[in-house]
Amino acid sequence: MQGGRLPRLAFAASAREAVRIPRWIPIPALSPIDRFPAGGVPSAAPRAGFLPLGERAERVLFLCACEGGAESPAAAAAARYQAGSRHAVTVLDARELQDARGRSLAPADLPPGAFRALVAEPSALDCPQAAVWLQLFAGVRVLLYPAGGGQPRGPCDAVVAIDAAGLEAGPVDDAVAAALQARGLACVPEVAAGRPGRNVLVVVPHRPRQDPRLNWIAHGAAAPVLVHQLGVHDPREPAESALDTRGALVRSHPTARYAPGEAVRWRAFVTGHAGAQAAVDTLLWMERVLQLRGEAYLEAIGAWANDARAQGLRWVLQHFLDVSATLVRQASPLRNVDAVVAADLPALPGAFILGALFRVPVVFDAHEFWPEADLGAALFEQQLWQAVERRLVRHAALRATVSPGLAALMQRLYGVPFLVLPNAEPRSSALAAGPAAAAPRAGPCRFLFQGGFARGRGIELLIAAWPRVREDAQLVLRGPAGEWRDRMIALARGTGLLERRIFFPPAVAESEMIAAAAGAEVGLVPYEPQGANHRHCCPNKMSQYMAAGLPILANDTSFVREVVQASGAGLVVDFSDADALAAAVDRLAADAPLRQRHALQARRHFDGSFHWEALSAHFYEEVSNLLRDRPVRELQVFSAAAGVGDNSLLARGRKRSPGAGFYRGWGDSPTRLAERLWRHTPEPLRRLARPLAHRVRVLLVGA
Repeated sequence: MQGGRLPRLAFAASAREAVRIPRWIPIPALSPIDRFPAGGVPSAAPRAGFLPLGERAERVLFLCACEGGAESPAAAAAARYQAGSRHAVTVLDARELQDARGRSLAPADLPPGAFRALVAEPSALDCPQAAVWLQLFAGVRVLLYPAGGGQPRGPCDAVVAIDAAGLEAGPVDDAVAAALQARGLACVPEVAAGRPGRNVLVVVPHRPRQDPRLNWIAHGAAAPVLVHQLGVHDPREPAESALDTRGALVRSHPTARYAPGEAVRWRAFVTGHAGAQAAVDTLLWMERVLQLRGEAYLEAIGAWANDARAQGLRWVLQHFLDVSATLVRQASPLRNVDAVVAADLPALPGAFILGALFRVPVVFDAHEFWPEADLGAALFEQQLWQAVERRLVRHAALRATVSPGLAALMQRLYGVPFLVLPNAEPRSSALAAGPAAAAPRAGPCRFLFQGGFARGRGIELLIAAWPRVREDAQLVLRGPAGEWRDRMIALARGTGLLERRIFFPPAVAESEMIAAAAGAEVGLVPYEPQGANHRHCCPNKMSQYMAAGLPILANDTSFVREVVQASGAGLVVDFSDADALAAAVDRLAADAPLRQRHALQARRHFDGSFHWEALSAHFYEEVSNLLRDRPVRELQVFSAAAGVGDNSLLARGRKRSPGAGFYRGWGDSPTRLAERLWRHTPEPLRRLARPLAHRVRVLLVGA
């Protein structure tokens, strides 16, 4: 950051160095984060009140009697069953069926259908309250008993004998499934994908249809690989869901607000998965940073001043949390997912959590170098996002990005290899008519830019140079409406050429880009070489112009220069040199045979090697290797109630969530009071009271 000081993300190198965060309790931000949890080891104790996601949708309540706490044989057996079950298992201690305030918990406190089955182990049957549960529970009852010990007492639908060595999940799960099937209670999916396959789920931090690369990935995958897409959009708009032409699911959901402490609950599902633990720890760090104020906040993010960039970062951190929460909530009711692909960094934390839930590999597809995607970002922001990306990407099973320059940069920064998967239209998208400039047309020579208007796209350089070019050269700038487009219109108006030689037609859909490009004579790729992200960019429009048979006039960025010069598809000049840019425009406008030669070379290069089918072959080969041992199955979508569970399932009744004897709930009034007092304490007093506050926190939450 400025002055050489690094942001205090402080990811701990080992668990011994990390500040210990209790597994179930959100911690109020009492101080800047000097140490960061590095992730724990798989827990040997059952996770009370939590529902780890299994491969099936059935929710099972496991009743045990854990005398001796988490070290007891009953607790160890419950933990083994919970970890190995293909169902979603919640463990309760039959001796202490109470909510977080110590009140007795009865079956009537559960909402209807909270659990599909009740499993009770032998020692639990001796507890008086367990008998009440057995009598009143309306679902399937599966009772366990020691081998050779006789049949258990109480009403039941199935019994399972267990030996002295412990409890195996398989026979119990089979008994639960058989009992559910016999009574017609087995869960059935609400939706099934159009055909079976090895199902890859691509998660994105926006609507899937906004990025054509996602459709290229989906439609380029050879059977039996089937690529589904899940994205998010404006919370004011309704959800969207459809099956594409291959029978794959494409969904987008309104972005939901991240709930305080939600990442703490996710910890229950991801213990032992290094990538998911890193994702949860990173999201917890973001949540805690958002609670900080004043100097503590600036110190945590590594900023010098409380300026617009520092405050704007709050929105980005909240965006990461909201996107992660929405993706995890909406994807968790899916079953038979075989791999998860994260499209760009904001989707990566959620992808790792889903990878742990589904027990599948995670692939990272970096469409850009996120730390420098915003050209206005301060140095502290770039270093912060590099630290976040470095922490996460090393856990991906496969990584890809759009150009050799970005792959080399990210490999050097993060110490892990990246495949090169450029943005390129499928060969099937090319116009059948051939190069648009093959037969010169009478009239003006139109130079076309298609794409979004944003900082660093070089559009203002084109407008500034246009008064110097020939009268018969027209500048056509086509893109979606927005603030930056309005600025460019105002800039063009100042030249006096607006609607005379500089035009701003409305945007067209992604599917119409190539056909729309065919109406021009030259395609423009004006991205400025500012920052690594733009310097090594691979814009979609380059392949779209080639597919339309247009010659290209490009600014001097590394990968675009390499492709255009190697293929002979056009000219590359420094757009910051207005005279050189104007000369290149005049040369192409005046020389129709030159345009034809470049157009033919552009189309030839596209047909030969610069199309999606050719460039993606290595990527699909690597993905297929990850999926080689996965069975071919239909993707299933269950109701939201069959997704990731947490204590909210048990809180929908009159009582709060159970768990006395296993953990202390966040609803404890002393902890809430301490957090509230700290948030209203002035910053100067916080600095003086911080050591004492830490001791109080330790007493309250057991840190």
